[in-house]
Formats: sequence, structure tokens, C-alpha cells
Amino acid sequence: MERFKGERQVLKSLIGSKFLEAFTKNTPEYKKLGSDRKAQTKMIEESFETFSTAVFLRGANQRKYGSLMEGYRRQYAGGRNHYPTTLLTAVDALRTHKADDKKKLKDA
Repeated sequence: MERFKGERQVLKSLIGSKFLEAFTKNTPEYKKLGSDRKAQTKMIEESFETFSTAVFLRGANQRKYGSLMEGYRRQYAGGRNHYPTTLLTAVDALRTHKADDKKKLKDA
């Protein structure tokens, strides 16, 4: 996690944290906020954290956390977004997840 935080900071210093602003403004979630400027600003400010958290989870050991990630994908496909949105909550989810059964992984 510490290495990831360092690399995230390098990325942020190179391209800034607002590079997702245009993308965020075109999402259905942003558009649902209507004229609530405060909520819109908060969503834009949190977009870099949410993006970097998704990248962190994507880079997690899939042999160990694959079932957790699959669960997130299934829930999202079912209309429920339970993906962690901060690095801290992602790390907590990984820490509390019981590692996938190694025997099952060998048989697959």
C-alpha cells in the first residue's frame, strides 16, 4: 500500500487530480445531482480517490482476492455498487477477506 501511495502521488503531481473532471461531469450519477453544486463539487473532488482505489483493487492478487472482486462485479451488474471508494476502505476489505481456498485454485 505504501508503494502504491507513492506512485499515486507521482501520478497526481504529473497530471493533477482534476484530469477526471470532464469524465465525471458526463456520468449519470453526476447528472442526477441536477443543480446541487455542492454535491457536484464533492463528486469531482473525490473522483481521483475513487479512480486510484479501483486501480489498487485491480492490482490486488487475484489468486487471493478473486472471489471478493467477483462479488463486487456481480453486485455492480445487479445494480448495487459496493466497490470501496477510498484506499483505506479497499485495504480494509482486502484485510478482512478470507483468502480464497488454495485447493480450489489448484483444481481450477
